[in-house]
Amino acid sequence: GPSRKAQVVASEGRVVSTQGRRFIPASDLCDLTGVDVDTVTRYARLGLITPDLAGYFPSRCVQVVALLARIESLGVDARVLRTVRTGADRNADIIDQAVSSTRARGRSADKERASARSLELGEAVADLHRELLRVSLSQLAE
Repeated sequence: GPSRKAQVVASEGRVVSTQGRRFIPASDLCDLTGVDVDTVTRYARLGLITPDLAGYFPSRCVQVVALLARIESLGVDARVLRTVRTGADRNADIIDQAVSSTRARGRSADKERASARSLELGEAVADLHRELLRVSLSQLAE
């Protein structure tokens, strides 16, 4: 897709970024995506993003929220996107099962190998999903 320039976002005089943080508060999620707290709350209520017990979200949710907002702006109700989340969870389970035997050995090298394999499989499954979607859409257009 088109490359995006990194943005410096400031909130109340401090620079906001996910820089190295695995989890971020809802306020930073809002600052980094331009959506309001009500929108983040609605996405969480719909099960599209999930905070931890302290209310912090995985930093990857920045991209998820930005995409959800974009899809909504294109006229799709976020409520119907729950199936996309469910599909992603199922794909993660498939990938986890595929690498669990490597991870189960317990050695740190095996855990690193399993992690790398998970990422590689995740990218391959995402690519497969994108191509299958393109095939389906092209058939709709015929």
